[in-house]
Parts: sequence; C-alpha cells; structure tokens
Amino acid sequence: EDSTIGDPDDDVAGQVPWAFKFKSHEYFPGSIENVTVRRINVGAVKPTPWMYPASHERNPVGAFELGLTYSGIPPHRSGTPYVRNVTFEDIFILSSQAPGSIVGLQESCFRGLSFRNVTFGTIENTSKWVCKDVDTKSFVHVDVDPPFGECEYTPGNGTCAHE
Repeated sequence: EDSTIGDPDDDVAGQVPWAFKFKSHEYFPGSIENVTVRRINVGAVKPTPWMYPASHERNPVGAFELGLTYSGIPPHRSGTPYVRNVTFEDIFILSSQAPGSIVGLQESCFRGLSFRNVTFGTIENTSKWVCKDVDTKSFVHVDVDPPFGECEYTPGNGTCAHE
C-alpha cells in the first residue's frame, strides 16, 4: 500500500520491466491468496537491458503479469497452484507497452480477482489485456482504463464459472 514503483514522473529514467508479477508453476501446488495491492503509482513499464532484451517486439511488456504457467514441464506432476481473492485498487501506471496478462489454468482459474480504479497514462500500442481462465462470476473490474474485454476460457472439468 501507498508505494511508488519506478519514477511516475519520468518516462525514461523511471522504467521498470513490469509493475506487478505473480507467477506459479502449473505443476506444483501452492496458493496466492488474500492479497490486496492499493494506492500505487508506477513509472514507465518498458523492456530493460536486463529483462526482455529482444522479445518485447513480439510480446509487448505489460504492467501486470499474473500467471500460473511459469517454466517448463517437470518430470512428474505433484499438484496444481491456485489464486483466490486478489485485489488491485487505486493504481496509476504512467505508461506501458500493454496493460498486461492474467493467465490461469483450465483446472485452476483465478477466482475472486478484483481491479478497481486502475488507469494507464498511455499504452504504447494497440495491445489489449490478455485474460484467460479467470472465473468471470467472481471477477470484478470497475473503472479500469483500458477496460477488460472478454476473458478467453478453455473448457475443462468445470472448475470455472463458465460451465
């Protein structure tokens, strides 16, 4: 709460490779739950020399990187991670190449995800939010600019509210 990431007044010196990154490996159990992030000012979100040196042209860097598909497949599967009750509110991002991505799993959607009063000064291209495998019945997004579109869903075993 009540923090600054990068320099919200300087589009060059204040750059960071992302503002919020939650990641988990899809084959290992664990939880990310009951997290609230609020009243945060963020500088420019851009590729940096130490992160994403060349791939950013194919995949624009987003301020939010929330995902459960980190890394490769291990030799054996021991469980599934999950995300529940995560809130982002009163957040301003000076600029970014893209808003960001939220990528759950077919068998473990993001549940209870909330975005309230989240705005970007500028988005450098026409990239939109990437939103996949999020429980839409518990997904709250109010006063988000750019707004979320439809979340893509992978039909599966009924763990999301889509079925």
